[in-house]
Amino acid sequence: RQVRRYAAAFGWIDRVCAVRDSQGRLTVELYGEGIDDIMKQGDGFSAGLSALLGVTLTAPEKKKGSQGIHVEMHERAPYRAVVGIGRQQKEGASVSGDNACYFLTDTGTACLLLSDGMGSGIEANRESETVVELFEQFLRAGFPRIMAARMINSMLLLQPKEGMFSTFDVASINLYTGVCSFLKGGASPTFLRRDTW
Repeated sequence: RQVRRYAAAFGWIDRVCAVRDSQGRLTVELYGEGIDDIMKQGDGFSAGLSALLGVTLTAPEKKKGSQGIHVEMHERAPYRAVVGIGRQQKEGASVSGDNACYFLTDTGTACLLLSDGMGSGIEANRESETVVELFEQFLRAGFPRIMAARMINSMLLLQPKEGMFSTFDVASINLYTGVCSFLKGGASPTFLRRDTW
């Protein structure tokens, strides 16, 4: 009721749907003629609704679903990931054999993928790029990291050419809980650096 009363101040709202997913994250959907007025308010609308509900919500997004056009807002993750990726090729090589990528999943997990193709140059780059692209596709599709690693390993073993070996590092950070987990395959040790050391 509170959400409907608040939204009605901005325009006519027929229906409100506020639900928490299996992890307890809130999603609010608003349906009705007033959604264009809500979209004009943008962050101002979600800031007021956030204060009312006691959670920080994302800016309203206009979406089309099975129930029609609506405005949708999600509980904002309390943590942020700041990522920088740099590469340098081996001296004398034209291309680095390393590849990396960073992305956010729909469930609020920040993923950082690194792969080092064995050797250097274009062939090593292609191998590591394949590993990174496959990992990204599997993780975005919702596969667990270990299952993704097993499937990628099986796929690479079926390659017609011999000797396709690439290491991988996967860091997954849950931006709602702050918990970070790692998965490594054939890679050198990873060191975690903190502010004090």
